[in-house]
Amino acid sequence: MASSDVVVAHSAFDALRLGRSAQFIVGRLLRFWDSKNIKKQGEFMGITLLLLDEKPLIQNLTLRLQNSVIHGFIPAGRSPYYRPLLKAGSVVRVSRFEVARCTNMYKITDHPFVIRFIPQTTIDEVVANAPVINVEKFMIRKFDPLQALANTNLELPDVVGQIQSVQGSDLKDAGVMSRVTVRLMIEPMVVVYLSLWDDAASKFRGLISSGDRTQSVMVVTTVNPKIFGGNLYLNSTPATKFYFDRALEAIVEFTASLNAPLGEAFPCIDNKDGIRKKEVVSIGELNKFITSSDEQTFKTTEDEYVQVEGGEASASASKNVKGEANEPSPSADGVAEGTRKRLRE
Repeated sequence: MASSDVVVAHSAFDALRLGRSAQFIVGRLLRFWDSKNIKKQGEFMGITLLLLDEKPLIQNLTLRLQNSVIHGFIPAGRSPYYRPLLKAGSVVRVSRFEVARCTNMYKITDHPFVIRFIPQTTIDEVVANAPVINVEKFMIRKFDPLQALANTNLELPDVVGQIQSVQGSDLKDAGVMSRVTVRLMIEPMVVVYLSLWDDAASKFRGLISSGDRTQSVMVVTTVNPKIFGGNLYLNSTPATKFYFDRALEAIVEFTASLNAPLGEAFPCIDNKDGIRKKEVVSIGELNKFITSSDEQTFKTTEDEYVQVEGGEASASASKNVKGEANEPSPSADGVAEGTRKRLRE
């Protein structure tokens, strides 16, 4: 990334004008990820990035810093040139770009605009005299807003919560990308399900197998809220990342709200460990077992993917075969949990 030692007057994010012009911004590159079109066999669409800025604001004769987040998009054709210039966490100056309105679906920031990279766009790291900008900012949503957003695809918010349990197969193998389900308490006495898929599931396996499981409070970014069978599920997307840093403001505030000491390791239930012995049975024996059982319910699950401009969201959808709730509860004790779950004493 080319570097710049001098920062001259630049546009704040809330002062950007629609269209192409010579305006430029200075902000911290929070993170970036590849956006793909699942409907076209994972076709690469481009790179999405999140930028954070700060500007002084005088309020009640007190000087404060106000920050905002905007997302940018680099089309696939120009990504080979810009990718080597991107470094998460760096302060950058972006010049000569196009400003457009965000779509009303799958919003990943509260800002109404998006920055599009065009052939004339330049991005340089600010090395010296860089403005003071926070290292992170999240679009945290609590239970009620998440429930209102569920199944609407209007927004892909961030959440903070405490891990109650983790369930999946091969949880110690970071190379496995099958689904992982996390029971996450996002408010005192309120538990939801976090469904992790593909790369997010793989990364999370790596984190819990190598990290300290007593650090149970985390921030999870860019999730897609869905309601299945009365339960609120937060489905991962390709933009989903995990943050466990105790110094993060969101984690500090959430931990304080618990009014309870932390330190117990959360349980991990490995589905593969549940298979103790494989037995060969005949079709007749299997048929006898099915017909003699009080009730047998069969479920099949398929993946439903939806495309977004700045990334993509993936959510599981299940087919109901015998009238049960669409999504089976993955809780360890087998007790179905409602959308707003109160923890048992």
